[in-house]
Amino acid sequence: MNAIFLVAFLPDPAKGTTGPRSAAVTDAQGHFRLKCDDQRDGAVVGWHRIVVEDMAVYALPRKDNAPRLTAPVKPRFPAAYGSSADTPLLVEVRPEKASFDLRLEGSR
Repeated sequence: MNAIFLVAFLPDPAKGTTGPRSAAVTDAQGHFRLKCDDQRDGAVVGWHRIVVEDMAVYALPRKDNAPRLTAPVKPRFPAAYGSSADTPLLVEVRPEKASFDLRLEGSR
């Protein structure tokens, strides 16, 4: 199974951050480079709630090329990471270039 995830940085207006969201798809090693919805590289400065989606759940395998799909793949981490209201991931983006090491607790 691949380790591809969609990562989205959502500006947190509760902490005074506004602007476009930024998103990226990770490579197989988990590295990603954000791009804003307005096509600028990176993310707006300020606080962001981070949402992560496991792209493997969308890779619905077919059995013997039959048109009927098998059961979806179970996500590899708790559903809270996929919810902007529930995600425990909150980071501050600063003006200087940065990298973020995201740790998802409860991963299988």
